Amino acid sequence: GTSSGYLTKALIWNWEYNTWTIKDLEDLSFVTYGQGEVSDNSFDASSGSFDTDSGFFGTTAGNPAKFQLLAGKVYGGNSLEHLDENYDNNGTAYRSYIERTGLTLTGRSENGIPATNPASVKMLKRVYPKFAGNTSPGTVQISVGAQDYVEGPITWQGPFTFNINQDRYIDCLISGRYLALKIEEQGNLPWALTGYVLDIDEVSRI
Repeated sequence: GTSSGYLTKALIWNWEYNTWTIKDLEDLSFVTYGQGEVSDNSFDASSGSFDTDSGFFGTTAGNPAKFQLLAGKVYGGNSLEHLDENYDNNGTAYRSYIERTGLTLTGRSENGIPATNPASVKMLKRVYPKFAGNTSPGTVQISVGAQDYVEGPITWQGPFTFNINQDRYIDCLISGRYLALKIEEQGNLPWALTGYVLDIDEVSRI
């Protein structure tokens, strides 16, 4: 949360992969799980006349078996909204992204286990991202970063445009003790990153 008292972050647990994700929220008052699907019978929705319409004006119907994440929003306008219903924010596309920082990979050991060294300086030369599932967005933006201290600022390079259906990698050149990777997409379609390979040279050791 923030000093405003509204909800701005959500922690999401993926039960299949046992991983955690942080999601941005838009100043919500509360989030709950309940029945949110309703259908309205209004003048605009009716195609018949008063004599032939068998419905009742001003009534709503819902599916009691379908439960969804619901969010109450007071700041910026009163509303009750569905969460994770589609891939936009009330009809407006938003930026979706994933980010990994503090990478200390230097390669693989003799037994194939990833090797790390937080003290050495690494040079990142190329990124091979792996996408799966629906690749309909077509393009994403990839940025690479580096820092010399865990709490220090990250110097970013990019973004580089990557076509999911055509490209295999992006070329870059950045160095530091800790590396970072960010992939983002501005649209309203699903995409999934299943992994990535980094081409790294260890340029100095301590």
